[in-house]
Amino acid sequence: MTIDGLWSLSAADQQAVPLELAACSLSRALSFQDEPPSCTAEQPGGWRLLRIEIAVQSIGPPLHLLCNWLEAQSGLLPRCLFAGRDRSVLLAGVGAAHIHSEGGDTGCGNDAEREQPCRQDPTSADVALLPQLAPTTHERICYCGGLRFDAADPEVVRIGPDWEAFGHCYWVLPRIELSVAGSGSLPSGAKSVGSTETASTGTSIHMNHAVSGSLCGTCIGTLAVQLRWHTTQRSGWADERARALEALACLVRPVDTMSPPCMVSQTSEAVSQMDFEAGVRRALQAFEDGSLQKVVLARQVFLDLAGKVDAVALLRQVVGSVYKRHYLFLLEPVAGTAFMSLTPERLCRVHGRDIWTEAVAGTWPLAEFEKVGEAALLASSAKHNSEHALVVGYICNLLNTVSHHVKVCDTHILRLKHLVHIKQSYHALAKDKQFVCSAGGESVDSPAEVAVSQADQTTSHDNALSSSWNSSSVEEWTSVPFNITSFFCKHMSPTPAVCGLPLDPARRFISEIETFDRGFYAAPCGILSARGSELVVALRSALIRDGQRLCVYAGAGIVPGSDPADEFAEINLKMRQWTESIPVAPAHLQTPAARMVALEQMPNLNSLWACLLVEELSRSGMHNFVICPGSRSTPLVVAVVQHPHARYIVNHDERGAAFCALGWAKATGAPVAVIVTSGTAVANLLPGTIEAAQSQVPLLLLTADRPAELRDTGANQTIVQPGIFGPNVRWAKDLPCPSVEYPAHALLSDIDLAMAQASGRLSGHPGPVHLNLCFRENLAPDGGPVRGAPERTSQWEPKYLDTLPMHRWISNGLPHSSYMAASSEPCPSEVISTLVRLASDPGARVVVVVGSLRNAKEVLLAENIAMRLRAALFADITSGLRQRFGTVHYIDQMLNSPLLAAELLQVDAIVRLGGPVCSARVNTFLKTAAATMHVRVASVPLRLDPDHMVTHHVATSLEGFARHLVRRGLEPVIGPPAFWKQLSSSVGEVLDDLLSSARGLSEPFIARTVSRLLPVDCHLQISSSMPIRDLDFFAQPCTDPSAMRIHPPMANRGASGIDGVLSTAAGFCRAREVASTLIIGDVASLHDLNALQQLSGPDAPRLTVVIMNNGGAGIFSFLPIARHKSIMNPCFDEPHATDFAAACQAFGVPYVLCETAEAFQSEYMQSQNRCAGACVIEARVETSHESNVALHKALGQAVAMRIQEEMLSRMQLGWKHQSKLDAEGTGLPTFVLLHGWLGQKEDWTSVNDQISKAGCDSLILDLPGHGTTEVGSFSSSLRAWESAALYSLPLVVEAIAELLAQLGMESVVLVGYSLGGRVAMSLAAKHPGRVLATLVLSAHPGLKAVCDRAKRACDDHAFAVRIAAAARTQAFEGFLKDWYAAPLWGGLAERCPDLLQRILWKRRMTCPQHAIRALLGMSLARQTDLWPGPADSSGDSPFWYAHGSLDLKFAALAEKLKPCANVRAFPGVGHAVVEECPSDVSALCLEIMGHAKQKQPVASGAKDPTVFRVIAGWTESIKLLLKAPLMLSRGDLIPQRCGVLVIIRVQVSSGHCCTGCGEISPLPLFHKESLTEAQTQLEAVLQAWASSPPVVPLAVARLNGAMKSWLFQHCPCGNALLPSVCCGLEMALLHALGRADGRPHLAAAATTSRGWTFSSSISINSLVAREEELGASCRGPTVVKVKVGKDPAEDAWRTNSLADLLQQQRGSDARIRLDANQAWTVDEAVNFINNLTEVSIACIEYLEEPTHWEGDSAKMMNDWEEVSKKTCRRMKLAVDESLSEGKISLSRLADCNAPIAALILKPALQGLENTMELAEWARIRGIQPVLSSAFESGVALCHFAILAGAMTWDATGLAHGNSACHGLGTFTRMAEDVLCPPFADLVRSWHGKGWYVDVLRCQESLDRTVDALLVGRRQAEGNIIGS
Repeated sequence: MTIDGLWSLSAADQQAVPLELAACSLSRALSFQDEPPSCTAEQPGGWRLLRIEIAVQSIGPPLHLLCNWLEAQSGLLPRCLFAGRDRSVLLAGVGAAHIHSEGGDTGCGNDAEREQPCRQDPTSADVALLPQLAPTTHERICYCGGLRFDAADPEVVRIGPDWEAFGHCYWVLPRIELSVAGSGSLPSGAKSVGSTETASTGTSIHMNHAVSGSLCGTCIGTLAVQLRWHTTQRSGWADERARALEALACLVRPVDTMSPPCMVSQTSEAVSQMDFEAGVRRALQAFEDGSLQKVVLARQVFLDLAGKVDAVALLRQVVGSVYKRHYLFLLEPVAGTAFMSLTPERLCRVHGRDIWTEAVAGTWPLAEFEKVGEAALLASSAKHNSEHALVVGYICNLLNTVSHHVKVCDTHILRLKHLVHIKQSYHALAKDKQFVCSAGGESVDSPAEVAVSQADQTTSHDNALSSSWNSSSVEEWTSVPFNITSFFCKHMSPTPAVCGLPLDPARRFISEIETFDRGFYAAPCGILSARGSELVVALRSALIRDGQRLCVYAGAGIVPGSDPADEFAEINLKMRQWTESIPVAPAHLQTPAARMVALEQMPNLNSLWACLLVEELSRSGMHNFVICPGSRSTPLVVAVVQHPHARYIVNHDERGAAFCALGWAKATGAPVAVIVTSGTAVANLLPGTIEAAQSQVPLLLLTADRPAELRDTGANQTIVQPGIFGPNVRWAKDLPCPSVEYPAHALLSDIDLAMAQASGRLSGHPGPVHLNLCFRENLAPDGGPVRGAPERTSQWEPKYLDTLPMHRWISNGLPHSSYMAASSEPCPSEVISTLVRLASDPGARVVVVVGSLRNAKEVLLAENIAMRLRAALFADITSGLRQRFGTVHYIDQMLNSPLLAAELLQVDAIVRLGGPVCSARVNTFLKTAAATMHVRVASVPLRLDPDHMVTHHVATSLEGFARHLVRRGLEPVIGPPAFWKQLSSSVGEVLDDLLSSARGLSEPFIARTVSRLLPVDCHLQISSSMPIRDLDFFAQPCTDPSAMRIHPPMANRGASGIDGVLSTAAGFCRAREVASTLIIGDVASLHDLNALQQLSGPDAPRLTVVIMNNGGAGIFSFLPIARHKSIMNPCFDEPHATDFAAACQAFGVPYVLCETAEAFQSEYMQSQNRCAGACVIEARVETSHESNVALHKALGQAVAMRIQEEMLSRMQLGWKHQSKLDAEGTGLPTFVLLHGWLGQKEDWTSVNDQISKAGCDSLILDLPGHGTTEVGSFSSSLRAWESAALYSLPLVVEAIAELLAQLGMESVVLVGYSLGGRVAMSLAAKHPGRVLATLVLSAHPGLKAVCDRAKRACDDHAFAVRIAAAARTQAFEGFLKDWYAAPLWGGLAERCPDLLQRILWKRRMTCPQHAIRALLGMSLARQTDLWPGPADSSGDSPFWYAHGSLDLKFAALAEKLKPCANVRAFPGVGHAVVEECPSDVSALCLEIMGHAKQKQPVASGAKDPTVFRVIAGWTESIKLLLKAPLMLSRGDLIPQRCGVLVIIRVQVSSGHCCTGCGEISPLPLFHKESLTEAQTQLEAVLQAWASSPPVVPLAVARLNGAMKSWLFQHCPCGNALLPSVCCGLEMALLHALGRADGRPHLAAAATTSRGWTFSSSISINSLVAREEELGASCRGPTVVKVKVGKDPAEDAWRTNSLADLLQQQRGSDARIRLDANQAWTVDEAVNFINNLTEVSIACIEYLEEPTHWEGDSAKMMNDWEEVSKKTCRRMKLAVDESLSEGKISLSRLADCNAPIAALILKPALQGLENTMELAEWARIRGIQPVLSSAFESGVALCHFAILAGAMTWDATGLAHGNSACHGLGTFTRMAEDVLCPPFADLVRSWHGKGWYVDVLRCQESLDRTVDALLVGRRQAEGNIIGS
């Protein structure tokens, strides 16, 4: 941390937290600081400062957010607000860490001591009036405040009573500060340019305090707590920390509701117009006398408000919906007293040495400017221009005093709301530090004494200016900003623009003329930090006193020629921002007495009650009404219309009105009232009421009724209305007819209770409330006789209101009674503790499911909760999270894949937030997930658990739940987990492809298109039925954070009906006043067609209605009833022929029809550009109901397939395949051998040998978590979700099935032991057509009872915990011994101790973590029931079961299987039947094979011979950059590798064509031929083949001599074929033939013909050249090849160092290979070997060719034998280039007595066929064949890797202590590759055991590369040469 006082809790890569949680995070961080942190900033006088801040995000425009927050903190004083006109600074503060004031009222109630600066020394007055900050203090620590107008005048001592709380100065360091819209309180990178805030480019910030402006997205800011304490105080830090924590605890959550505007009851002037004009005339006389040049006279106007108002609310009302080119400033030192300013003028802005200031003078009405224009206006008034010139001269003089390089902008007009000014801006750089410091105390000459050259002032601001600043040290200038600010406060406080010239005489003149105290009016106000300041001239200001009296200030500049009346009028113009924005209250509302009189004059009790009701609703915060015309409700309608704060709309349809009010309430979050008349009108409210009740939306149902005595009498339009809504309302009351017997305050109390119940303040359960209001005549506001009963009068006695409660109510303007919501947020500690533990566990899997949310704040909170829990977030479309970055997108579609079933993913906990989700698949996932904890978080007191799966109901809000997580220290981690993120991305690609516009207009396409094209500032509304499902299924996620919508889509999902959707949308749009899109079905549109009336007319909301017309009720086609066609149509299909165009025309709503995808996209985009009004787009889909179902099904299947492909791509099975041909030439079914848990494929060695001798093929697999099988991403460790998904039994089955398909195994016999047996049964059940028989050895077919599964899951988990503990404590071997001592092994330790040791030796190589994953992922608890059915009548079953007789557990299980399986028992053995009795197992396998062979279909005759013909061939040049120039043992540096790719295309006799690729890249000085020579020969071969296409027999692919013969016969050069050309042609031919013949890989024929075992992967060693650092390549491989052959002692030291390093990093797996390249003599080689340590000798596998070649192979062999003899055979040797160069013959090598361990084979020198023959020779003699590359591209490396797969080194090699690595590590030297993907991407590090590459992936990469070359060729030439 630095020592600048800033402590940020937000990391750079961390997302901002919701504002609601920020204070909790700050409190937690502060509470743990018993001592001050090290970053505290030292201040003068022994003080310390600390600012702790955290990045926050909230909703809405920045200023709207600040005002809401500041208004909520009315109890924390002082309060301050500063908003820059360019939005670079926006901050609000409450409380005080420090107050710097002089002469102010100390009774402010703040929590900091007030500092009283000394003013005894007049020369230091400017310093005393500003707070001191150490220069190193961070710039975000800033004071907010200001000075008096006359503060810089030491002679002024008068402070008026209105300004006592402010003193001469008032600066506050806020205790808590909220800043937004910038990097901090001051811009950190202010540019050295002139002001850009001209009249034409002014910016604006929307700040409508209604809900209409709140859809602007998220707002990012900072919440900070600031502390200041003295180091000499013993408990200074502790006390200050306690005060800060108390302030944080007192913060109040802002409520985004609109309060009614304040109104003026009386206006008065402090100075009459006559007295003001007299003062102007005195000023004119002073001009004539020469004592003044200019003076500014001000007026003070008093606005007495009709009621008390909060200062922030008042400022927001005055500012209005936008503010342009104004600063906003508010300072409230004590309750009810606040100074506010809306000023356009900057005093100064200082940042470092940069100074910005401006001159603003001269005023015209806006109308005059608009009439004549800017140029004419500037030239029209000598008075205004002279006033401006005086100010400009003074400012230029000041700037020249303290700065240089002054840049002056052109004079221009500053346009404001009601008037314009002349403005000129300045930018300058401060002079040196000493001058600036001294200038603070110097006097400044008058403008008349200084000649300012305008040309000099406008000097260009060139680079020299910046360089002069950059050349200075920062430390030298750290105090300059404070000095400059001090200078401006002294010499421009006040400025000539607001005071006059000369300053001192002007100040004295003002003091004599004006009878009031200006206070802070026209004075410097703003913010100040150690690095700069932003001060304004506080014009257009006002002071509010006691929260009710507003003093407005404005002035006019008086210069010679001024007219007194014009100046008075000019001030009126300047005051208009205040006077016009606060309306005059109606006469009856101006005073309590007037309000009482108005009530007493009500013509009848109906009118009085209705008036009281509407007024009380307004006071309680409800101002919105939906009126349905009707006679009985007349009193209510009249009261609403006459109320000044009521807003209403009229709806002719009561049913639609309820839904309209519902939408309005959803948009505002506040109750909305519906007013209807009596009778069926009330009943029509029921559907909307039910939806509101189910959705927890507050509504107030005001139903008018006839008198109670008319019920049950048959009276007209009279029904029993009380209780009509039943349980669907939170509270209801049947109020009697208005009567003086019912106290008025009782009525008010009823209304208050109704509001509390509707808003949920009492129960936490908002919803509709019903007030049934009976009315007698007179219903109209008429007095006199009662209508229909003239003998009765409607008069009432005024004493009815003459009660104490009513007098109090009329006087205070507050609700009669208020209900406070419970503040506690309970949450069971065990729930939070468990969730915290799971979130902290990287192996845990938590799912957060979010249903419908109500507002954007809930969206941010839910997202934050998911991030803190590190959870996978499944979000419904109505949550607002479905398209955001942290969500698992397309989760519904992904759950089409059975591989993502909940029971497979091992979910630990589920947390549900928000409302219900519409996805049936997600709900099924939640129901079937075996989570130990299922938490439901809901603030409403309901059981939201339709499936009865919730284990913990947490009754708290999202904010409360998130706070608990914050207090427990859980930091948010941006999601989703990588596993889900990758799957979401893959699914999105599938949907993009299948839902492209080219595929037609469908419902999924419409949903996806709208989700993609909907503008960020627009709202989405969705109808139930198919629209919401299609959007939930297919909505496209947003990838641009700046365009990410935050507000949740709106849908009626409470009761999920399709009625009233259009009405709801209309109400929602009218409330939000933002553009919206509604997606609705055709039938839902028919249900609410008359709502189109609300979308017509000039005031129609901006709503785009997209009608998805599928011909009616398409959703039923997805239900089982669709199979019953006779009932389905027409009872469910709902076919219709509605003409929506005619309907829209009838209502006057714009309409367009779209029948193609292109048309819909175009029309929808155009609709979003509409400025106003509604429109309807009918999208008539092209698909029928049946085809729509088929489309959805196809999409789901495609997604499931892509997920399977994606997951299978993360699993590389380790396997070995041994294949032989039987006598008839057709292969037998292949045995697939599957080992048990903790096993490996080597367990089957004995069994495999015996079945191989019988001529059977075999495929032996390593299951996931075992052996060489790789699971997960290659580049990162396996995480929790991947662990569960990739180790699941279904995925393992699909991986094996895919492998069988790749290897061309159409029919197999499965043999599985233990875990492998369960895998075999699962595979047979899923793919029965591929399996001829199944042999299960000691495995369980599955648990049938749910309780048994649950118990097994618990047991497996406990067992996994035990294994993990053993692994942590290095006791894994002890665990293994305990495991094999279990009863099921039948006393193995006593019976076969040697066998047990061999087993334990193999099991020690198992990774415990991988074993745990396999145990849990493939647990019996998650296996389906695989019990076989009864055997057929012949008793011959394809299911065989065997067990050991000593294995009692599975012997008992075998008894149960006898009726349905062939059961065998192996006598005298336990569970380990594969290891104990391999002969018995192999014999049973062969017996089963006999049965299977009989069942195998017989071929129908001889197979026709396949003919392959070369039809085309061409080359592609390659030049590949190297990471560094290559230095070999001979030759010059090689900067790049050059070569050619040879592509050969062959045609099968059937006409099918296949292409193969090879590489020819001769390595200089290793190949005898050059690249040019090779290319020349290759072109000759290809031309010969093009002229006479040769036929290629398939036999050449066996590489047994046929390839060489064929090339000799068909190449023009015959046996003179160059080695590199021969190798390249062999590669291409082998590749093409393998593809044409359907072989799984290009070495398949060669392997099968030799009866070799083919391995799934090969290991690769690294290469360390002589010049390289030894440690560089030790991070990945375990086998390292090192070039030696220089100084023996030095080489030995290097080798010893590498051996030590490898031993440390890789342990016993480390191996070294040495290559001397024939560089030493015998003695040098002996010297080298003898200098090696024992550690090195143990690591070294062999030394390649240690001695010189002297022209005699016998001599070389003798030298090797001598070296071996002199070193006691300590070192094994290997043969390298000498073999390919012909220096050594195989016969000589066979006779050599030196220990030869390996044969290094270079296919690029020897050719592929010769390489295979040499490998065969080596294997027979127990010598390891090692393939080695010569720095080729990935194409050649893939060929070599596949070839190496056929050279599997088995136990014979292990006996030598050698690894099976091949020398293909040259890929690390290549900076680029031609292979797709690059070979380096195919290489992985397997469990830290070294580098491996999968041979089938090499084959896939070769296929992909040659296909890409083919496409490129076609694009370049149009067709293939010769094809």
